[in-house]
Amino acid sequence: MMGGVRHTMLTDFAATARNLPAARRAMEEHRAKVMTNTLLPGHPVRFSEAAKQFLRWSKMEHQEHPNTAKRHAVSMASVTHYLGRKQVDEVTSGDLEAYKTWRRECGIKEVTIRHDLHAVSQFFQFALKSRWARDNPVKQVNIPSDSESRNEKVLSDDEEKAYFATAIRNSSLYDIGRLMVNQGLRPSEALTISKQDVDPERRELRVPKSKSKSSARTLNLTGESILILGRRMATVGPWAFPGLRASEPFTYSGLVGAHNRALETSQTSFGIYSLRHTFATRFYQKTKDLDALRRILGHADLKTVMRYVHQDADALKAAMEAYESSISTAWEGLTQ
Repeated sequence: MMGGVRHTMLTDFAATARNLPAARRAMEEHRAKVMTNTLLPGHPVRFSEAAKQFLRWSKMEHQEHPNTAKRHAVSMASVTHYLGRKQVDEVTSGDLEAYKTWRRECGIKEVTIRHDLHAVSQFFQFALKSRWARDNPVKQVNIPSDSESRNEKVLSDDEEKAYFATAIRNSSLYDIGRLMVNQGLRPSEALTISKQDVDPERRELRVPKSKSKSSARTLNLTGESILILGRRMATVGPWAFPGLRASEPFTYSGLVGAHNRALETSQTSFGIYSLRHTFATRFYQKTKDLDALRRILGHADLKTVMRYVHQDADALKAAMEAYESSISTAWEGLTQ
């Protein structure tokens, strides 16, 4: 007891007479840290146990967006495997840099490492409130940037045909993919389409808030989307895409797994978000209406929208030719 607070620790030594001196030294070192205020004035918590509590909190905190909690669970599984035996207050930014190296050596993609580190950052915010840590070591870690982690592209006609010819073997993957290409939906938004939000008579789909206030919107449906959602109204339960339990929607991990299998069979390579990027680029190329695209994608500003608009070399060449033709008359007047 110190200052009315009980401090304990785990030495991980077997309870034998031979280990007693080492255990005492470890306890004295721990006591010295407490006395110099380098440890939190609370009960030290092992990372693995803290992670369990964080995931329970995340599941309840994100009930309206269960995919967020599921992403936390996936990321924390690998982080706990690597850091689980440490105490939360012992984890440093160096440990997390080492974790990045380990994941890369295992062949893990940058986008996954990015998701892992964001989950760990959320974990440490929770740990700070629980007084298990003094700071968030993720703040000193170099997190892979969007440009390094994204595997996003605009599908060519041949890639689209090859992919969906394979994706059709999984009806949920096929229908969600077509809705993303037709409507620009986020994967999480397509997965959680509620039947009550579909209005076939008005050809509309209401998208509840998903990431921000601007993400709540009503979309006008294409003919293909109406047919897809019409089929989906016949499924059991409240969701257009039910999971193994009709009361729950199809999972993000299940979607990504089916997507990866379709990529392997069709010999294509792209992230599932590329379907949304494909919609955005095609919409802009046909309409040139960035503000309409912003509202359809559910973004608050045009800067974010521009991440979804990919102009290929042919489009840039055509734009330059159009510009040149517009100034040719003025140039000729100057040279005469």
